[in-house]
Amino acid sequence: MNKKGQYFQTMNIFMFFIIIAILIGGGLALVMGGAIINYIGDNVLPDLQESVNTTVGEQGAVVVTTAIAFNNAIPWLVGLMYVLSLVFIPAMAYAFRITGNKYLSVLYLALSILIILLTILASNIYQDFYEGSDDLALELQAMPLISYLILYSPMILSILLTIGAVIVFSGIREDPI
Repeated sequence: MNKKGQYFQTMNIFMFFIIIAILIGGGLALVMGGAIINYIGDNVLPDLQESVNTTVGEQGAVVVTTAIAFNNAIPWLVGLMYVLSLVFIPAMAYAFRITGNKYLSVLYLALSILIILLTILASNIYQDFYEGSDDLALELQAMPLISYLILYSPMILSILLTIGAVIVFSGIREDPI
């Protein structure tokens, strides 16, 4: 294989795992931020809507209600993003299998272990907030889909990345002598 083709394959593997890491970190940040905004919106919203109606008028009320609707949709959007990334893992494993390069397969395995460690960290951070007794914990417990996906993401990703590793390693061919 030429060096240029191997470079692009290696970069594709890195980009795949960087995208998964961004989805994990960004999803955690979006859910936590959405829960905080939801909590603030529940406590401040009645006063805010009254003041917007009196000072700005109908246009301000439309903006506030649209922002609230988007904020309420964040957990479902993040959940969809997680599910799509989970479906994407076996698809990328088949793509890496086509390369047939032993070294890239080992790189896939090493980055898989790194992603599993990252999901364990994200899951522990989320669990600390989720099992609390404050108002933020109540907001997080009101998001069942994303809570399940984040709390069980180490197990889910371990299974999927193991299946992906089996797919990748089953595509390795012996080099002819």
